Amino acid sequence: MKRNLYESIKIKQSASGAAVDRDGCLSAVFAADVSAISGSPTSSGVSIAVTHCDTESGTYTAVDDERLFVGCKAEQAVAVGKQTIWNIDLLACKRYIKVTATPKFTGGTTPAATAAYTLVLGDNCGQ
Repeated sequence: MKRNLYESIKIKQSASGAAVDRDGCLSAVFAADVSAISGSPTSSGVSIAVTHCDTESGTYTAVDDERLFVGCKAEQAVAVGKQTIWNIDLLACKRYIKVTATPKFTGGTTPAATAAYTLVLGDNCGQ
């Protein structure tokens, strides 16, 4: 029997830094898809920070949970044409979250990246 996956997830494109209502969702996958890196850095990565709040327009604070990231770290290497994902356990989070991505570079001349970010919430989502 197939599960109706679509009704058990929420998707937020251009998600970096946006307030997201995670009501009922216990986990998330955050994806970075890098399409270009300029400035010839010797290494490239993306670091993400997860903040949370009880209200959408309130003051967001860092999530204090050492098990927030599942099988990954907050900062990961990225490469053009390869999707990088973070598995996030939202159990310790308040209702509203923000996942903010920050590109990190070593070396190069004014390095920069063009990337798209997507947040997929799952694990019940109100079902």
